[in-house]
Amino acid sequence: MAALSTPAAIVSGLAIAGLFTGLGLYFGLRGRPVPAGPSPDASASAAATIETPAVAVAPTTAPSPEPTISSGPSPAALEARSAVAAEKEKLLHDCWEPSLALKPSPAQVTITVSLEYLPDGHLSIRSLQQDPTASRADVSMCVDKELRLGPITPPGRRVHVSVPLTFP
Repeated sequence: MAALSTPAAIVSGLAIAGLFTGLGLYFGLRGRPVPAGPSPDASASAAATIETPAVAVAPTTAPSPEPTISSGPSPAALEARSAVAAEKEKLLHDCWEPSLALKPSPAQVTITVSLEYLPDGHLSIRSLQQDPTASRADVSMCVDKELRLGPITPPGRRVHVSVPLTFP
């Protein structure tokens, strides 16, 4: 039996380690439940709002990771939802209709737009999520490209808003 050279042994060892890592991730994540997405009939006014109050915090050993959930939508959240709703007609025309003309299925998709605004009202984070069972990647990419949102009235605290957009 021939002995492997040092570089060949290293490459073989890394390949085997990569194989076992990949298999471990695959089988380890298979059993995890998939979180339920928003229902297709959810409207923009029913989106959840999470706000974190702007307070001076003394240094502590561990910051509190839990944001406070408001009892009702704040004016900043309502303004952000209105801004997304104002863009829907344009997104229907520019993104949904061309996609539907090319491929009729699925006939309805919901894209959840998650926004985080800074205390000064400027948008800091924007992300899109789609239900993987009824998704259209071309629509999602188009919405990501075409959705234009400016600043909102300064809320004085970080504001997180999730707005579901259902097409058509």
